[in-house]
Amino acid sequence: MKKFRTAIATAILVLAFIALYMGNMPPALPFILIVISALIYLWSSLGSYYFAKANRLLQTAKPEDMEKSRRLYEKAYALGVPYNYELIIATLMVQYFDYEKGGKILASLTKCRDRKIAYQAKTSLSMYFWIRKDYQRAIDICESARETHLKDRNLYINLCTYYLASGDRKRFKITLREAYKYKLQSPALLDLEAVCQMLDGNYERAGGFLKALFDLNEPKFIDPYVHQALVLLHYGEAEKAAATIRRGIEVCTFTNTSVLKKADLEGFANALENQTVRARYISEINKDPLKVINGTLPEAVEDESFRESYPALPEFRAESLNAADLRVKDDSEVSTDLTDEDEEWLRKHNL
Repeated sequence: MKKFRTAIATAILVLAFIALYMGNMPPALPFILIVISALIYLWSSLGSYYFAKANRLLQTAKPEDMEKSRRLYEKAYALGVPYNYELIIATLMVQYFDYEKGGKILASLTKCRDRKIAYQAKTSLSMYFWIRKDYQRAIDICESARETHLKDRNLYINLCTYYLASGDRKRFKITLREAYKYKLQSPALLDLEAVCQMLDGNYERAGGFLKALFDLNEPKFIDPYVHQALVLLHYGEAEKAAATIRRGIEVCTFTNTSVLKKADLEGFANALENQTVRARYISEINKDPLKVINGTLPEAVEDESFRESYPALPEFRAESLNAADLRVKDDSEVSTDLTDEDEEWLRKHNL
């Protein structure tokens, strides 16, 4: 729509210049056409104006500003914006606001002729199906995006999350290793490596990867706090785990795609602080930490007689990947064996 309006404005402007050089036209006509053209150009830019204003409001993270930004994004979309702006609006709708509306926009953008926009729309649309707990559909859309041979960290973060949600630990691990093969880095991938180590029973290394993550910068998404709490609970450190969860509640921004919501986390921390329920509660978590990773917390049941022993809490040291970590191969998929180039990349990034 915006391109159509811009084309009309340009055509009118051309007519204005033609009329200006033709002697048999009313003298005022060229100037009238120029004014009309300018007004149409201005109208066409309103969507981008509202988009920019919404972005500024969203960055404050204040609840009242979040709602104002939603209305502005909707207005910008209605007025017409470029495809890359539509993609951002739709993705934010899925993450923060009306995910049904965002999903519809993203579905239309997956058919965009711009290959990159279509790819990114698929990656974002997968989040819509994940919110709806249609994990297989989310995986299928992401795999379809991967077949375009365009790759970015969001694709791999999403795929790893969906494989975890579906319980496919093998595919999760292979996908995470493939992300490293393509030299992708992000705090979320580092957090997922901690999950990978935890699921393999390597809690000390998991704690080390989380220490490396928190040393970089205090995360503003809740997952690392939950995963750090799980590591601490492996060692029976209920109070420290509860404090970690409460810190996450304090500093994190929660979205439609957050695995655990604030209310869930309040209950989690409360259970860990309750001496009559926490021993059995921790035991249930330690039996299958993947349930909590995927957003399911055990029931808090009072049982003062329950007792369990734990290993001693180690002093976590910032952990990094080594070459052995990346040597994972699945004959049915891409080989993730390291090349000389991969080894060099590891050395440069201290991994």
